[in-house]
Amino acid sequence: MKKLHTLVLLLAVLTSNAFAATIPLSPELEQKLYLIGPKRVAKVIYDVALHGGASSAHALGVDLPDNSIITRSYMYINTAFEGSASTPTLAIGCQAAANLRAAGQLTGYSATSLIDGVSTGASTVFQKITEPCTITATGAILPFTAGKLTLWVEYLLAE
Repeated sequence: MKKLHTLVLLLAVLTSNAFAATIPLSPELEQKLYLIGPKRVAKVIYDVALHGGASSAHALGVDLPDNSIITRSYMYINTAFEGSASTPTLAIGCQAAANLRAAGQLTGYSATSLIDGVSTGASTVFQKITEPCTITATGAILPFTAGKLTLWVEYLLAE
């Protein structure tokens, strides 16, 4: 029983966002993880103070591997977004410019808001990534002056 508890703890650590995002898993361990479930989650942060709020693409430092199937994406607004007199928009994508979050306003959401992305969990909106890609936030119209969000992307690995 003690070995089982140790294995469950080890698998929990290996599948946590912080660990899984930085250390590739061996094929043998990958097979064992499928016993629990094939879903993976990438956690990404877009912070205007860190990445800038200009009308351009901002690579967020998290990659999805080749043959990923995105099943769901959603965001949490940590700090409310503010912009200039116009209404800035933000799209988030990986391989396509807006396949995780369609371009839209964020200035209307308060801190602690939860927002669905493009993939809502329905199989009709699953997306296949055909090559490794970096998750990128693309601002448009005029710059953001403040704001921070956390984005989670749930995905599976196709064979």
